[in-house]
Amino acid sequence: MVKNNILSFFVLCFFVIGLLTLSVDNIYADQQTLRWGSTGSEVSLVQKTLNEKGYSCGPVDGIFGALTFNAVVSFQRDTNINVDGIVGPQTRQALGLVATSNEDSKNNSFTPLQWGSSGQEVRDLQQILNSKGYAVGTVDGVFDERTYNAVVEFQKDAQLTVDGVVDHKTKTSLGLNKITQNSNTRTMVATAYCPCDQCNYPWGGYPSYIGLPLGKGIIAVDPNVIPLGTRLYVEGYGYGVAADTGGAINGNKIDLCFETHEEALRWGIQNIEVTILDKINK
Repeated sequence: MVKNNILSFFVLCFFVIGLLTLSVDNIYADQQTLRWGSTGSEVSLVQKTLNEKGYSCGPVDGIFGALTFNAVVSFQRDTNINVDGIVGPQTRQALGLVATSNEDSKNNSFTPLQWGSSGQEVRDLQQILNSKGYAVGTVDGVFDERTYNAVVEFQKDAQLTVDGVVDHKTKTSLGLNKITQNSNTRTMVATAYCPCDQCNYPWGGYPSYIGLPLGKGIIAVDPNVIPLGTRLYVEGYGYGVAADTGGAINGNKIDLCFETHEEALRWGIQNIEVTILDKINK
């Protein structure tokens, strides 16, 4: 009887240890092992973190080359980690680059945005940060130092974890997660204009109908369809505000403001998805 109890105890211990091992493996399963020749936003984040810790990788360019390899080796040596120049789970943890929580993976498979990320999601992020007073400069879709600093300032003010990474919590606080399948989305005809006199004749030099300066993010609407002051998300354009009107903008039509005449001409006329979000606080 005693032997059976002891055997059962050891079996239970091995079972628990196995579960713990699987859990740790699952935490890091989605994270790429980085080594010489790797590229991308994760490499940029590693380079930035190493530079901040005094292990120089040179410019943060997202390319795992000789400088990054040597910095990783030096860091591993100083922290008593297996010295192989590879950024695996143990090195990530020592650098403070722990895996993204499962919360993010459960929310529409959202991929966190961080230093080195690029694309439309970054453009949307930059645009909404600018609109909230956290200046990132030009909306170019590249998550660089200015975007990182703006995210950090927003996280401080919103009392979030300050790491410069746009995870699900930061995304939610910014309002970047309001585009869902349940949102009020419709197909509309979108034309384009810019602040020039030609596009705004005879009102050249004037602001939008509600007083906002003309530029990227200002959208002319039919107020009977979309109330003025409503925040919108336009496919292929990004976030904007229904802030202007126009004689030809009636019914299911909108007019998107761009910074230059060339950009407006390139847009032309398109049928796109428009998501109605909420009213801005004026």
